[in-house]
Formats: sequence, C-alpha cells, structure tokens
Amino acid sequence: MVNCNKDFLRNRRALVGFDGYIDRILRPIAQTTEETAAYFDTIGDFGNFLAGKTGKSCAIQLDSLEERRGGNAPILAGTLAGIGAQVTLCGMLGRSGPLAVFDDLPENCARRSYAAPWETLALEFLDGKVMLAPRQPAPENPLAAVEQALGGEAAAGEAFGADLVAMVNWGEIDFMHSLWRAAAQKYICTVPQREKQLFFDLADPARHPAARVNELMELIGACGRYRTTVLSVNLNEAQLIAEKLGISCPDPREAGGVLAEQFGIDQVAVHTLHESLLFENGRQYAAPTSFVPKPKISTGAGDNFNAGYCAALLLGLSPDERLRAANASANYYVRNARGIPFETFCAALNQT
Repeated sequence: MVNCNKDFLRNRRALVGFDGYIDRILRPIAQTTEETAAYFDTIGDFGNFLAGKTGKSCAIQLDSLEERRGGNAPILAGTLAGIGAQVTLCGMLGRSGPLAVFDDLPENCARRSYAAPWETLALEFLDGKVMLAPRQPAPENPLAAVEQALGGEAAAGEAFGADLVAMVNWGEIDFMHSLWRAAAQKYICTVPQREKQLFFDLADPARHPAARVNELMELIGACGRYRTTVLSVNLNEAQLIAEKLGISCPDPREAGGVLAEQFGIDQVAVHTLHESLLFENGRQYAAPTSFVPKPKISTGAGDNFNAGYCAALLLGLSPDERLRAANASANYYVRNARGIPFETFCAALNQT
C-alpha cells in the first residue's frame, strides 16, 4: 500500500512559476439550426474545413464554454495545493496584484503577481485543443520583477530554496528563456541540494530555433549538478525536441531516454493519450492511462499530470507510483474539469 501521508505533504513547500493566462474555452461550430449547434469533433475536421477555404474567406462561430484561470503555472499550482502541498504561485496574475479570476485557488496556494496575464483562446476538440495566444510586452527585467513580487531578494532566495521548484511554459513566452537562465544562475546553481526537486515543462517548443532549444537543455543539465532535475513532455514535444536537436528515434517515445542520457537529466516523463513513460537512471518505466474519449475538458490535462507527478515527488514515491499518480491526476481532471482531491489521489494510488 502506498503511504499517502497528508501531514507530511502539508509540510512540503513548492514554488511554481512563471506564466499566467485568462483562458477562454471555446468550441468551433460546424453547423447550426435555430435550436442546436454541431461542433467540429476533431482538429482534423477543423483543419480540413479551413484548408477548403484556401484563397477564399470564411467565418467561424464559437460557443464560449467558460472563462477561467489559465496558464501552466496557475493550473499546476492549484491542483498541487489541492492535493495538499504548501505552494507559492509566482506568475502573471495581474498588473497591480492577482485578478479575481485567480481567486479560486486553494488557501494553501499563495499568489504573487509580477505582470499582467496573457489571454488564451482555447479551441476545444475531442482529440485535443488549439491554443491561440496573442503576445504581450515583456517586463523590462523579468527576474527583478519576480523578486519584487516575492518580497525582495532574500524572500526570493527562500522561495527558490523550496522542496520543489517548478518552472513551466518556456515555449510560449519569449522572455521565459532569459528568466529561467537568470533564476538558475542566481538561485539554483549555487549550493548542491540534490534532495530538492527542480521540475521543468517546456510546453510547445515548435517556434524556437534549434540553438535555443539546445541551450535550454544544456541549462537543465547544468542544474542537475545542484538539484534533482525532472523534465515533463508530451509525445509531440518529445518528438519536436528530438527533431530540433538532430536526435534520431524510430519511436518518438524513446526520445525521453535519449534526452535524459545526453543532457544528464535525472528524470524525463513522457505522457501520451494511452500510456505514460518515465526514463530514470537508465531504466524505462511505463503505465497505461485510462483514455477518455469525450473529455469534459482537455485544456490543462498536461498541467494536472505534472501536478500529480510533483505531489508524488514530494511524497518520495517510486517511479511506478509517480506515473500512476500523474495519470490519476490527469484522468480525474479531464473527467471532472477540476483538480483531484487528496483522498481520491491516494485511493487511485492504492488501486490494484
């Protein structure tokens, strides 16, 4: 039986950063009558419709399902705090402080804002989502803004000394590359504390050149000399990183193992629709997922996978248990459109 010690988890501290969005969840409409609307079921259906409009014009009606807090960091932080850890979320939550859309975070999730949130228009389909995110101006000095939001350099040093630091969404926000590098140099790559966890989720790296992706992977590897490093990617991201770095993998799922070995990353988790893989210490672990053909929501599923994995890290669970925890968290979210509570989390871990 897995020992889910709620009191132990309650005393584990995590810093999660540094993005923040307002997500508008939308469903593109394929056909309408006076009473009903039929949606595009898949991204392929939608893509084929758009391709058929090449050289023409078209209009797409959208049903607005929900407006909610978004961004990898706020979603991950909310679920991780809901499971039970003490979380500090430092993100783009509001120009003059966190906006009301972030008020639904648990009490044990402290909110610190250093910039205004970006906006995401998330087009939902049964097989995935298309995220449209207009760019916003960057803070003049992102690390200084983060330090100020956390309460100054001393307080920032304490925050970055948490049991787990999760830095997410490098791919979508231009200044995140310099922020991660500056934070690592000033607060991470100083004193070896290998008992502490440093968790990364790049998000989609498609628009970044190969040299920048390689520089980031080398930075993660360098951090591994000071903290235990974890990289979480979905199958598409694993394949894109491998392609950009010239890594040949007949099976894209194996890219995680190559990245772990080539860059000295302690743990690389690869999550797909039907299974999750973990590469650690030269070994591969696998756990099947419970595929949900008609999810209540898919935007945020990867962040909830990460939250479950981070909770398992803080509990000191084994590789197999970490995968099961991550899968359970993601599965609960897509079925219920909210983060998994502690009791359900533990029950899922102890299912045989």
